[in-house]
Amino acid sequence: MLKCSHQVMNGQRCEFLLKWAGGKRRLLTDILPVTPGEFAHYYEPFFGGGALFFSLLPLSATLGDTNADLINAYVQVRDNLPALLRCLRTMPNSEADYYRIREMRPRSSAGKAARLIYLCTLSFNGIYRLNLRGQFNVPYGYKTHVNPCIEPKLLQISENLRGRKLIAADFEEAVSKAKSGEPRFSIADLTQRAYSSLTPPCSC
Repeated sequence: MLKCSHQVMNGQRCEFLLKWAGGKRRLLTDILPVTPGEFAHYYEPFFGGGALFFSLLPLSATLGDTNADLINAYVQVRDNLPALLRCLRTMPNSEADYYRIREMRPRSSAGKAARLIYLCTLSFNGIYRLNLRGQFNVPYGYKTHVNPCIEPKLLQISENLRGRKLIAADFEEAVSKAKSGEPRFSIADLTQRAYSSLTPPCSC
């Protein structure tokens, strides 16, 4: 059985890559007390900002989301951090640069990830939003004090993702490897061997 760290409950600082709509950061103090302290495998098919995962840090995990660009960002942080950092270092925080980078269409996976991280970090209220043409259209948030390329933070997130499976897929595929009898939609039964965080973003 795997144990998890419960960083928030232990008063430790959690590092998150992005703020994401429907995220659970503000609910962690309510969620963590009712999560199992150990389990065989962790599934999170609506990963988003990954607040619960980064708080628990289970060693064996399947992390999924339907947003392929988001999953690519996590994959690049985990597997290709030097290239990602090189891209981010070329992206200054200013209004003019923000709109210039918003119009960019990088070809490399690292460049795409760097652009997503940059835009979501500096956009108004940290919002990720696409228009009907699939273009990011959130205005600049005027957070001139924010650095989108904090290398120690990205290194820690990279280490926290190492060995975990990341998948761009819907929730059914993301939990398809869960064995019969393992909980998929509830954390009520804490005696089961696997743990699934099936809390989709709110639609309100």
